Amino acid sequence: VEAVLSNASSALVVGGGLTGVELAAELAEKLGPGAVTLAVGPTLPRRGSYPGDPGAGLLPGFRDTCNQPLRNLGRGGVERYARTWLARAGVSILKSWAVPPPADSTLGAKAALPGARP
Repeated sequence: VEAVLSNASSALVVGGGLTGVELAAELAEKLGPGAVTLAVGPTLPRRGSYPGDPGAGLLPGFRDTCNQPLRNLGRGGVERYARTWLARAGVSILKSWAVPPPADSTLGAKAALPGARP
């Protein structure tokens, strides 16, 4: 990994979950501002994991990404913090980009994201 990163000038990270956000943050610290793009899906209610979950593209499934108050965080605390940190580190976040499912996918039409670019 170090050999690849030593020659890299930019990076594209696909996925706005914990791993994608962590990797984008680490790469931003290594490569510098403007060198990292994080591609996440758009916010879609049908991707929600529980009542009130907006189905966020960045850090989906966290209870404090919705408008349900929680102790000390609530109302988007973790998502807002991550988005702010990544912006300050110069990471570009693509919210309408998604990897389409394979043609032979069993996920069906529900998996397709409206407005997503292949």
